[in-house]
Amino acid sequence: MNILGIGELMIQLNPVNKGPLKHANMFERRVAGSEANVIIGMSRLGHNSTFFTAVGDDELGECIIST
Repeated sequence: MNILGIGELMIQLNPVNKGPLKHANMFERRVAGSEANVIIGMSRLGHNSTFFTAVGDDELGECIIST
């Protein structure tokens, strides 16, 4: 089975400390995107999987690609 996923990848910023977001000044960076998670899962199950997306030409885009 060949599977093609089309969707977005993004950078998710999670506050390191608990409390109101307005007081947060340190964040943990994660790559996120539900469409990509599905394609990763299908690939791990042995299916021929491809993901089609676009990322920015900046540091965050490079972070997504390297992940």
